[in-house]
Amino acid sequence: MQSVATFIIFFFSTTVFAQDDIGADQQPKRTILFEEKTIEVIRADQKSPIPATTLSKEQLSQTYVGQEMPAIVQHTPSLTWYSDNGGFQGYSYMRLRGIDQTRINFTLNGVPLNDPEDQVIYFSNFPDLLHSIDSIQIQRGVGTSTYGTASFGGSVNMTSEILQKPGYTSVTSSYGSFRTYRLSPAFHTGLINDQWAFYGRYSMQQSDGYRDHAGVSGHSLFFGGGYFSEKHILKLTAFTGRAKTALAYLAVPKSMLETQRRFNPLTPEEVDDFTQSIVMLEYALPIHDNVLFSSTVYLNHADGNYTVWLAPDLYNFGLTSYFYGLSASLQYERPTFDIKIGLHANNYVRYHSAFIAPFRSSQLYKNAGHKNEMAAFVKISKQIRRLGIFTDMQW
Repeated sequence: MQSVATFIIFFFSTTVFAQDDIGADQQPKRTILFEEKTIEVIRADQKSPIPATTLSKEQLSQTYVGQEMPAIVQHTPSLTWYSDNGGFQGYSYMRLRGIDQTRINFTLNGVPLNDPEDQVIYFSNFPDLLHSIDSIQIQRGVGTSTYGTASFGGSVNMTSEILQKPGYTSVTSSYGSFRTYRLSPAFHTGLINDQWAFYGRYSMQQSDGYRDHAGVSGHSLFFGGGYFSEKHILKLTAFTGRAKTALAYLAVPKSMLETQRRFNPLTPEEVDDFTQSIVMLEYALPIHDNVLFSSTVYLNHADGNYTVWLAPDLYNFGLTSYFYGLSASLQYERPTFDIKIGLHANNYVRYHSAFIAPFRSSQLYKNAGHKNEMAAFVKISKQIRRLGIFTDMQW
C-alpha cells in the first residue's frame, strides 16, 4: 500500500482574508450553527489562508432554475464551464484554474462524490440537486484537506438543506427555450417538538437541448430527516436520481457550424440511461462546549448503460458501482486556537460489461475493478496577536 504524507504551514496576517462569503446571513442561531458545524472540518473559514467563495442558499436561489452545477457557479473566480448539448441540463463540465473536474474534489455533507475509478462526477445523474442545497463553498487550488479524490484544481463542498430552519411547502415550475421545463414540489417541517425535522423534494425536468437530438429527461427524489437534542444529532440524507440523455459529446468542424449551428454528429440511437443513489447517516456528539465529535457512514450506488456506434455495430456498455465508506472527525475550538482531526476509509467496486446492441445477445466482456482507500488529516490554527499560523498535515 502506497502512502503519501503532506505537511503544509501557512503564516498570514489577520488583516487579509482569503475567504469570500457571498450572500452571507447574520450569525445564525446556535442550533442551526451546530447542525452546520459537522461540515466545518473540511471547509475553509475566515482564518484559513485559502482562496474560497461561499454561496448561500439565498444567493443560489436568485439564479437557479434547474441548471447543472457548473452553470450555477460559473460567475465565481477562475471557473469556466461548457455543456455537450449547448443548454443548461445534461452533460456539463467545469474547469477551475484551467484544471478539469477529474482533478476537483466534490463532496456533499463531507461525503465524496467523485467516482474513485475515473475521478469523474456526472452532474446529469443528479437532476435538480441544487434545489436541495443550502450552501456551496468553492476552494481554488489545493485548499484544505478533505475526503475523497485529490483536489489539485480545487474543491466544491456542498451542504444539504438545513433541517432546523423554519418549515414550508412549495411547488416550483418553469418553462423555457428548447422545450425545457421543470416541476418540483417540496415540504419542510421545521423542528417538531424541538427534536424532529424532515425535508423532502421530488423533481422532474426535461430539455431538448440546443443541438440536434441532444435532449435529456430526468427525475429525482431527495429526503432528509433528523433527530436533535442537547447531546446528540442524528441525521439521515438520501438522494436518488435518474437521467436519460441523448449523447452529443463530439466536436463539429467550423465549416459545418457556419451552415448548421445545431449539428450533432452522433446519431439518435447513441444515448445513455443512468440511475445514481446516495444515502448517508450522520451522527454528532458535543463532548464539551469546545469539542465536537462527528461521524458519517455512506453508500453511493450507480447503475446504467450507454450505447454508441463503433462501426459497423452499435455497442452497449454497462456500468454498475458500489461506493461505501466511513468518516469521523474531532474538532476542538478556542478563540485563538483550534484543531481538527479527520479520518476516512472507503471501499469501491465497479462492474463493467459490453454487448452488441440492440438485443444485447452477445456479451463481449464482463469484469470488475476494485479500489479502497484510507486517509487522515490534522489541521491546526493558532492566533498570536495579529499573526495567524495555519498547519495542515495529510496522510
